Amino acid sequence: MVSSSDTALTINTLNYNLIKNELNRSSEMSYESKIKKFMQTTFFDRKSDRNFSETDNLIETGIIDSLGIFKLVTFIEETLDLKVESDDLVAENFETIEAIVAFVNNKQNT
Repeated sequence: MVSSSDTALTINTLNYNLIKNELNRSSEMSYESKIKKFMQTTFFDRKSDRNFSETDNLIETGIIDSLGIFKLVTFIEETLDLKVESDDLVAENFETIEAIVAFVNNKQNT
């Protein structure tokens, strides 16, 4: 028997893969736009987080957790073709959308 949590996990995984593939094909979209779109479609509940700003803390508010950071890192590596090193895995790089964009910008310029 499949539980409702198993079904929700499957749906979340499918949604994650769909958006990741869609953004991979969007070559004319800036990396900043890709990150924002990925965050919006993967982590934000369209109703409760509609007014979430780029400077709000994603970790403290529970929008993103360790699994979410793993998804985000995978997205960055696969979609933006960047290597995220273990030294990069600090909260400061993933606390806000603004910090994530700055982190990616710094990685692209090194």
